[in-house]
Amino acid sequence: MIDSKPLNTQISSRSSLSRHDVDTLPEPFLYRNIIGALQYLMHTRPELAFAINCACQLMQSPTTTHWSTVKRTAGCLDDCRSTTGYCIFLSDNLIS
Repeated sequence: MIDSKPLNTQISSRSSLSRHDVDTLPEPFLYRNIIGALQYLMHTRPELAFAINCACQLMQSPTTTHWSTVKRTAGCLDDCRSTTGYCIFLSDNLIS
């Protein structure tokens, strides 16, 4: 992912992911491994929930299109820091 280009959204609004794509990944283990890690990330990054949910529904037979969507969601893999953030307030108090 060294030559990847940054994008503003986690998943394309015109994305048409389908289970019936024919370009299946030769080794789906990496796809499933990344999805598992992203599921833990949803607890601290709720804005990723929709994109991760879409990717989770396709774990049975992932394709190269699904893989490119997951790479778009994964963010910066160099330093594992979040590229976005959030604040949750309870009244005037910051709780997360």
